[in-house]
Parts: sequence; structure tokens; C-alpha cells
Amino acid sequence: MSVPETPLAIFLPQESPSSITLKWDMPVPTEEGAGASPITGFLILCNDLPEIVLPAYTRYYTIPDLVQTCLYSIRLYARNEHGLSEPLIYPEYQPGCDKYGFV
Repeated sequence: MSVPETPLAIFLPQESPSSITLKWDMPVPTEEGAGASPITGFLILCNDLPEIVLPAYTRYYTIPDLVQTCLYSIRLYARNEHGLSEPLIYPEYQPGCDKYGFV
């Protein structure tokens, strides 16, 4: 048994001046990772914000109360009984800017 594969296809279906909505797909096991136990949840890390722990059926989440002058680094992990996947890393995001962080 092993940790899960990395979640797939994170993107931004919705942005606002003070939040970001992330969306992802369930990891697909590779032949090497085919023995991984079932996904038990997801973990989102975003700068110094508290960890966001989500149940396994979740496929999107809105991170609220972001500050426009801050640049955010967002990582998404899948979790199972053996640990965390490698992170899916979204490019740095600044609320109120275009999707690449430019004002």
C-alpha cells in the first residue's frame, strides 16, 4: 500500500477580489501506485492560513477572506491512511489580479 497520487486539474472556475475557488479531479492511480488505499480526504495549504481539511467526496473549495495586497501560494494534497500525496501546486495568486498574478 502507498500514499495516493497527486490530485488532477486544479483550476479557477471563479475568482473574486477577496476569494478564490479551486476545483480538482480525483487522482488516477498509476500502475506503480495502483495499490494505494482509498482517498480519505484532501488538504489545502495556503500561506499562513489554517490548514483546510476536506472529506474525500469534495471536488471544489472556496478560500475566503483573502487580502488583495498579498500573494498566495496554494497547494492541494490527497490523503489516505498512508499519508499525503505529492502536492498539486497552483501558481502564485494575488486577489484582484489576472490569473497570473499581474495587476
